[in-house]
Amino acid sequence: MKKVISVLFAIILLSNMCVFGSSANASGENIYQIGNKTIIFNESSAFSIEEQQTIVTQLVSPEQEHSTYGLMCTLFGHKNTTEAVQTITHRVDTKAPRCLLENFEITTCSRCGETTTERISYYYISCCPED
Repeated sequence: MKKVISVLFAIILLSNMCVFGSSANASGENIYQIGNKTIIFNESSAFSIEEQQTIVTQLVSPEQEHSTYGLMCTLFGHKNTTEAVQTITHRVDTKAPRCLLENFEITTCSRCGETTTERISYYYISCCPED
């Protein structure tokens, strides 16, 4: 019961804080902007829009539990898809370079929705002017 209330509270908090904004830029990448975080999916992403939104939620609030395990996966195993996703967290530091660019490897099961996230690399970039 506590998990259900926690998940509902997190969804309400996220829906009040931001609205999923998805757009495709000139190179065809799907870009989501939530608060000070930008999440970028490749143009040839195998993830559906719903899966992308789930991944975005997980990247924005990683402290929540997002794993599920279905009967199909119990019987036949996971049917995983793995892709690279980039995130940019704006204005992390006060001096340039102040934005954090992170590369993640996301693995999602198309049967049950279980998702694992592994940060591959990160570095600071200059994309926002100093205040």
